[in-house]
Amino acid sequence: MIYLDNAATTKVDDIVINEMNNYHSKNYGNASSKHFHGVELKKKISQAKETISDLINCKKEEICFTSGATEAINMAFKGYAESNINLGNHIITTKVEHKAVLEVCKYLENIGFDVTYLDVDKNGLINIDELKNSIKTETILVSVLWVNNETGIIQDLKAISSIVEQSSAKLFVDATQAVGKIDVDLNQIHIDMLCFSGHKFHGPKGIGVLYIKDGIKLSPLIMGGGQEKGLRSGTINVPGIIGLSKACELIKLTQVDVKAISNYTESSLIEIFNCNVIGQKANRSNYILNVLFDNIDADVIISKLRNTVISTGSACNSEIQEPSHVLKNMAIRDDKAFSSLRFSFSRFTTIEEIDLALKELKKAINN
Repeated sequence: MIYLDNAATTKVDDIVINEMNNYHSKNYGNASSKHFHGVELKKKISQAKETISDLINCKKEEICFTSGATEAINMAFKGYAESNINLGNHIITTKVEHKAVLEVCKYLENIGFDVTYLDVDKNGLINIDELKNSIKTETILVSVLWVNNETGIIQDLKAISSIVEQSSAKLFVDATQAVGKIDVDLNQIHIDMLCFSGHKFHGPKGIGVLYIKDGIKLSPLIMGGGQEKGLRSGTINVPGIIGLSKACELIKLTQVDVKAISNYTESSLIEIFNCNVIGQKANRSNYILNVLFDNIDADVIISKLRNTVISTGSACNSEIQEPSHVLKNMAIRDDKAFSSLRFSFSRFTTIEEIDLALKELKKAINN
């Protein structure tokens, strides 16, 4: 199998699996227990937080474990809105966010919050002046997707951060497609909350992080035994945390030139199919390539492929038969949106795999 859907999820690195296995079969205790085994596991979790905080350059005390980015998004939005309703009821986000953000914004609108959705241009970028003009005294939260999961387009977080920092609002960033793929340094950019998931960079599914800057107050989304400083109750997922920590460690140890893979795929696609790359002139991640083909049904093409795994966009929206909201907001026609294919890469992707994938794709389109 040639797997080119790494924006949806990635292969768990064998080193990560080996690291986790010990915590499934031997060191399988409950980290909240007060006996010696529980104490030792708690130390391991603290060490994991050190490793993760070192990757994104923050304090380990600012790391809160979640089941993934979707939970972290709900935790940040609902928790901050509920805790800070006395400061205002206005939230700003963009029209091309992940569905987790858009859906939680709908929920908050239904209970009385005012949400502004920023437009993007044809390259998928927000207008910094529009952001600046949208912030008002009632604004408590601004949310931006750093790297778009469908197009790979990278927002200018430094410019966005500098604008938000001049106000009383807090900045939340969905960094699910950023961590491990572009430089994420929280000492260089002022961000108040940030989330990501381990399974996007060869860690396990079911584990993620919500970074919460010192001083930010959140109401808990899940109540119970008071784990994670009372913010996220429930039995601590020790194997997942250990796996996430190891995956973060491997990011620094495994430097692969994914840009060469991306450039080769892009140039080959244009040469073979005369297709258009979405956001071609924008600052894009090397890990995601979304391409518009002429006169094809992307779903039909995908169904013909037997050895190559690619997608039509976000796996989180796979049950919804409608054009991508991301592409629509980039002024791409519905018929064109239905002809788009997303190729997403990892450090395990090879040029040889790309050649084989494009050969199969050509056969599927021509037959």
